[in-house]
Amino acid sequence: MPPDEFNLYAMIWKRAIASQCKSAQLRKTQVITSSGNLLWQVLGQMIEFYGYVRYWNNLSKDSVLPALQQGQSLTLDNAAYEKKQT
Repeated sequence: MPPDEFNLYAMIWKRAIASQCKSAQLRKTQVITSSGNLLWQVLGQMIEFYGYVRYWNNLSKDSVLPALQQGQSLTLDNAAYEKKQT
């Protein structure tokens, strides 16, 4: 079987198997902090149960956030922003 046909078969097979699996279970974390009149947001997630993701991964990579307490002061190491308009 040519490589292109095999890759197409593998993609169809994985999608078919994934459609029969349970949903993935994620643990999501959101931290919002303010600096003056600006709000900063960071999102984190960890996969607790892979489910269909084992065959058809359409999730972003895990990003683990450190344990934080309310009122804790934070130090900024690296920042980026996205301008969104609707």
